[in-house]
Amino acid sequence: MKNIICNLILTTIFITLFQGCTSVETVKSDDVEQRIIFQQYFIHYDAADSTTIAIAKFNVNNGAGTALKLVSGSYVKYNGEKLSGEADKNDNTYQYTLRRHEALESVNTFTYLNNDKQEFSNNVEINPFELQASQAELSKSDKNTLQFKGKPISENETIECVLTQQDNTENSYPLPCYQDNDNPQMIVIFGEDIDAPAGKYSMQFVRRNSSSEISAMDRGGLWETEYLSKTVNVTIAN
Repeated sequence: MKNIICNLILTTIFITLFQGCTSVETVKSDDVEQRIIFQQYFIHYDAADSTTIAIAKFNVNNGAGTALKLVSGSYVKYNGEKLSGEADKNDNTYQYTLRRHEALESVNTFTYLNNDKQEFSNNVEINPFELQASQAELSKSDKNTLQFKGKPISENETIECVLTQQDNTENSYPLPCYQDNDNPQMIVIFGEDIDAPAGKYSMQFVRRNSSSEISAMDRGGLWETEYLSKTVNVTIAN
């Protein structure tokens, strides 16, 4: 199950394990006009082991531009703690990372100080998503509704679900799910969308949020967050 969840995550974000310094092309932050620096922020939270990973990236002009190294007093912090920078050969980027093993904080703020001593503070929104019940039953022939804890899902957010067979963890099935139009604290899973055969499974959700509304100079930026839920036991019936 972890394998397919990680694959879903890696298709839309730039989080990977670092493997040492490489020849990634970079430019020093004090060698460019500060107004053309593009900011990117990302937070991943895994509720299973209470792990937060915060990532910041800086590029020239846009997200595809040359990567920046923050130098000469420029820095980025997450909730008051400086992030460490390192090249990532997997996607040819230079990024700043911080890992924490603790409960998710209610406020998540990136603070960036540029080389002109201008400070930009950006609060990013990461919303928990956990089912109310620790186990559930899904029917392949009916509309299924499940109550969850957390804020209603906004138009900027998406929910992804994966089922993993309990007696064979190599068998995993992505499962479409939707917020119930009549009850914002419920999600809907249509039986016709369940490809997994009847049996016992573990179920896990990924809740993602993103926005391009960010405190920055001319080039702007973006932020993304994702919350990986705890697993629940599910029985699928025909």
